[in-house]
Amino acid sequence: MAETSGFFQAMWDDSLKNPTTEEYTGWWDRDYTANQFMKYFSLFVGNGVFVSPTNQLKVIPGTGLSVIITEGWGFINGAWYHNDSNLEVPLVTNGTSNNRVDSIRLRYSESSRSISSAVFTGDTNLVRGETIYDLELAEVIVIPGSVTISASNITDTRTNENKCGFVKGLVEVISTEDLFSQFESLFNDWFSTVKGQVTGDLAIRLQAEFEELNQNVVLYQQNVETQIEGYNTNYQQTLNESKSLIENYVYNDYVIPEQQLTFVENVCTVEDSKVTANSLIDVYFTADTIQEAEDCKIYVDSSDGLITLTAETQPSKTIKALMRVRVL
Repeated sequence: MAETSGFFQAMWDDSLKNPTTEEYTGWWDRDYTANQFMKYFSLFVGNGVFVSPTNQLKVIPGTGLSVIITEGWGFINGAWYHNDSNLEVPLVTNGTSNNRVDSIRLRYSESSRSISSAVFTGDTNLVRGETIYDLELAEVIVIPGSVTISASNITDTRTNENKCGFVKGLVEVISTEDLFSQFESLFNDWFSTVKGQVTGDLAIRLQAEFEELNQNVVLYQQNVETQIEGYNTNYQQTLNESKSLIENYVYNDYVIPEQQLTFVENVCTVEDSKVTANSLIDVYFTADTIQEAEDCKIYVDSSDGLITLTAETQPSKTIKALMRVRVL
């Protein structure tokens, strides 16, 4: 059993081992994994499609035998999915004599480390496991020999909790309609047992008590609705903060893919619009060129829009590396 917590600002510790060189030349004392972020987000954001605006990731007819998934955000098991423009998805021609139902889904795959859209031809059985998890956006009827898809052939399943559903927050809100229908039912049951006994002064007193009770119920209903409105406001704020945190993390902590570094008079520059003078740059040399990099003693610095690598001696061999950038 162990205690864990996060997330906190990383600090450089000279006594820690560098995971690239395996030498005790220093490293960050906080190094969080994607799995930790996913577990954190899944605590307060449930699986589904984001609800506002309501046309996110909607499946509509495309050109010819295809459908379009509109832009929007989804969330599965702590991981986010974003489609930033209309995505046209082709369907397979139905060569049989019967209507076929295709499933348009988002699939979370632990092995591929991604969430992506896919068409499952003639298959509406969703997979809901730890390593693979499906959200079905729509079911599409493909008529034999058809070359187009009409809106009437598409069933939107985003609102179906068993197939997709909308993203929920930590607070589940009780429907006031259901709550007060229970109150009404209980009162009617009670009143049916005493109405035959209601005569004279007793009837007047019961009427007064009922009016007082009714007024208290109305006040209670208003109080519950006020609380629910507050929950919904806080929930929407939590969603907005969550989306902002995700977007900021993706934008501010990213990797520049492996590339060959060209040094001119001991200096190599890499342009990147996101980089600032305060950015933290980690350079990971490839295994086949790390010895050359160590021999040349390369230092890294950053300025607005530019990463600068300076070698004490001009490299005589090819040097390749990828870089992790943290924009502070």
